[in-house]
Amino acid sequence: MKGALGWLRTSLAVPTAFALAMFIGFLALGTWQIERKAWKEALIQTLEARLSAASTPLPARAAWPSLDRARDEFWSIPLDRAAAAI
Repeated sequence: MKGALGWLRTSLAVPTAFALAMFIGFLALGTWQIERKAWKEALIQTLEARLSAASTPLPARAAWPSLDRARDEFWSIPLDRAAAAI
């Protein structure tokens, strides 16, 4: 009888460990999704603000290396000026 109880304990250890690992994994994925949602909402807000701003002319080609990605991303420029500069 004691041997059967020991077998039952070891047979439940593997599924329990697997279920615990899956629970932790799903918890991590859920946390990541919530953080990703907050990042995307901030990105959409930034995009809407920058695209609704007035268009500004494209700087001269010599000034392009000084452009900052965080500051100048989604920058609205007039199309005629942009095509002429390229």
